[in-house]
Amino acid sequence: MDDFEKLKILTTIEENFGTLPEDIEQFFLSKINIENIDVVRPRLKRGMGHEALFYKIFGVLPFVKLLHELHEKQAPEISKKEFQVPDYLGILKTLDNNEQTVVFDVKGVKEEKTTLKNIMSKQVINCQKYAKSINAELLYPIYWSKIKVFTLNSIDHFIKKGKTYKIEIGDAFVNDLSIIMGDFVYFIPKTIYRKSTYNKNNKDENRIKNKIYGDLEKEHINNGKIIDLTNVESIILDKCFQFKEMNKIEKDDFTIVTYQLDNNSSAKLSTHIGSLINNIQDEIELNEKLIIFLVYHLYELLNKITDKRINMFPKRMTTQSQKLFQNTFNGTGLYDKYRSMP
Repeated sequence: MDDFEKLKILTTIEENFGTLPEDIEQFFLSKINIENIDVVRPRLKRGMGHEALFYKIFGVLPFVKLLHELHEKQAPEISKKEFQVPDYLGILKTLDNNEQTVVFDVKGVKEEKTTLKNIMSKQVINCQKYAKSINAELLYPIYWSKIKVFTLNSIDHFIKKGKTYKIEIGDAFVNDLSIIMGDFVYFIPKTIYRKSTYNKNNKDENRIKNKIYGDLEKEHINNGKIIDLTNVESIILDKCFQFKEMNKIEKDDFTIVTYQLDNNSSAKLSTHIGSLINNIQDEIELNEKLIIFLVYHLYELLNKITDKRINMFPKRMTTQSQKLFQNTFNGTGLYDKYRSMP
């Protein structure tokens, strides 16, 4: 086992069990011989965090049949001169009931940055060789910490300068390819209202609590028609959207509050899933089954409250994006629309 692999294992242990006692941590670190380990270690931890978040979010998107980790492991060691194994392999559904294979090399950008840069040309070439050997496309999921959103980009949307590639946040967004995984954009106008009825004298442990108004008795959304909400849907709304209080009526033990969205909401399904995971993981312990359960209800809720689902196409058509779109949407009006773009 090489030293980098040892450091990854140590990082995984700390991610799952918390910070180790200092003497135990130092013992493990003494067995790892990596130059500038104090610089490498936090960078590795951030990268592994982005990879784990990508797996949680994109593994439950509608067009994903399989997403599994490749662990970047390969043998023999000399193979690294020609190939580089990326982070994940995915098998995606296409709308003509076929499949396409994609490999993903996850990247992250620090909160204060708006450019992903210093992607080495040699690394790209070796990842492409691996992808070609298994008849797969290579894509780069990029987590933009500044706005807590992933984009999915191909290397031909990057700019090459010398021996490195880079991409600006704006270019990454207008050329996002995540729609091939079923990552549609949902538009929700701020004219949607939410009406909640609370009972301050109800002490039912199974009800949602409001610190000011008491237990939630019932709740609905009004988007031109009344849509009653379940407890799970109410929780999802709280975690994914910002509502402001517009009106309050108090009668006996009951308080009826009307809320409105702060602003129009236009976000990808993956962004909503990320918000849900980030905002709920400190309250309950998430596992794969629970994430699937929550995302199913999120998906159902979004389709209940809006019929404005937007197909986000990359602004600049490239050979790779055209191939991916043809594989995903061939024979549909969606592909014809993409193909006719200027």
